[in-house]
Amino acid sequence: MPRRCAKNSSSDDSLSEEDVRKRIYRIDIIVAKREGIFAKAGKIFNDCRDKFNKSIKQLVNRYKDQHKDREGAANQEEVEEFIDDTVCRTLLSSNLDATKRVEILDNPYTTSQLKKFVQEAFKIHLRGGSDASLNVKTLDYITMELDIPTQLGIVNEMDVKKLLSCASIKNSRYRRLAS
Repeated sequence: MPRRCAKNSSSDDSLSEEDVRKRIYRIDIIVAKREGIFAKAGKIFNDCRDKFNKSIKQLVNRYKDQHKDREGAANQEEVEEFIDDTVCRTLLSSNLDATKRVEILDNPYTTSQLKKFVQEAFKIHLRGGSDASLNVKTLDYITMELDIPTQLGIVNEMDVKKLLSCASIKNSRYRRLAS
C-alpha cells in the first residue's frame, strides 16, 4: 500500500508519494526508480547542502579569526555587517547559476529572504555544536515560499511543502512544514 502524504489543503483527498513524484517530475515512477533518478537527485541535493554548510563553517572561522579579542556572542548588527549582500551572492553563486539570476537579484523580497537564510545559518554555525548542519535544515521556512525563476520554470511548478512531506515521512520537520 503506498504511503500517503499530507492532505492537499484545496481538496479532501490525499496524494500518494508516487502521485506527488509524478506531478513534480513528470516521469514514469517505475522507470525513475529502476534508473535510480530519485536517489541521484537526493544525492545532488545533499551534496549541495553539504557544500553550503562547509562554506558557512569557513565564514564562521574567518569571522572568529577577525574577532579573536571579542568576548560574547555576535549580535544581529555584527552578523548583518559581516554577511552582507556580496557575501550572500558569493556563497549562493552556484545555486544562483541554476536560476534566472538577474530576476532573483532584482527582487528585493527574494534577496532579503536569501540573505536572512544565510545570516541565520551563519548564526547557527557560530553557536557551534555537532548538530549545527542539521539545525540549518530548520531554516527551510525562510525560503519555502520564494518565487525562484528558472529557465524551465520547474521550481515554481513544484508544491515544495508536499514534496518535503513525502521526501522524508519520518522527519517531523517536514510534516510541520507541510501542514
